[in-house]
Amino acid sequence: MNLLNINSNLVDLHKPLMHFAYFLTSNKEDAEDLFQDTIVKTIENKEKFRENTNFKAWIFTIMKNIFINDYRKHKNRITIEINEEATDFISEGTFDELYDYKLMNTMISKLDKQSRLLFGMYISQYKYEEIAEEMNIPIGT
Repeated sequence: MNLLNINSNLVDLHKPLMHFAYFLTSNKEDAEDLFQDTIVKTIENKEKFRENTNFKAWIFTIMKNIFINDYRKHKNRITIEINEEATDFISEGTFDELYDYKLMNTMISKLDKQSRLLFGMYISQYKYEEIAEEMNIPIGT
């Protein structure tokens, strides 16, 4: 894939990537940093993208992996709770959807850090085997 095609795809995916970055980080500044790191990593590894495959899935996987690697380095950074800045990324939702989102995140924030990470990986469509391997736990726990 050439740089022009990558740039075009990145423009189309800007908003969904920012939503996902915010979901992972729960912090506007961290989400912006994660987004930028993802763009850099994508461009640096453009030759690894296989034509006729799902670019969106590829770049979301890059973002998820950057986040997980960063989590391992800074385990205390993960929180999944909403704050006022979230409305910048959720502006398309209705009031009811925003309320549900806040309620869900309030409940998630009460989980311990490992459970929040497990939940985030599950929501990010990791397979059970991948979660167990990443977290160094037996499958099914």
